[in-house]
Amino acid sequence: MSIWLIGAGVMAQDYAQVLQGLDLPFEVIGRGADSAVEFEKVTGKRVRIGGLADALNAGKVPEKAIVAVGVEQLAPTTDNLIRAGVKGIWLRSQLALI
Repeated sequence: MSIWLIGAGVMAQDYAQVLQGLDLPFEVIGRGADSAVEFEKVTGKRVRIGGLADALNAGKVPEKAIVAVGVEQLAPTTDNLIRAGVKGIWLRSQLALI
C-alpha cells in the first residue's frame, strides 16, 4: 500500500508519528524547504519538496493520501488527488481562530 502525506507542517508531523507508530510506509510531499527542514528534524522522515503537482508529474500516484494542509489549499489539493486517481483520501484542516 502506498500512502502520501501531503503537507509538512505541525499537523503533518502528528500524522507522521501515527503512521510511524503503526509501522506504515509513507512518503511526505511538501512545498517549501523551511517546513521540510523542521518536519525532518522532528520526525526523522525525509520530505519531497516541490509540492503535489511536482510529485504527481513524476508519474507516481499513491493508493491513499492524507491531506494535512491549510484550509486555503484543502480543495485544490483534494481535487488534484481525485483527478490523479487516488482512491482513499483523508481530509483534515486546521483553522486558525483569531
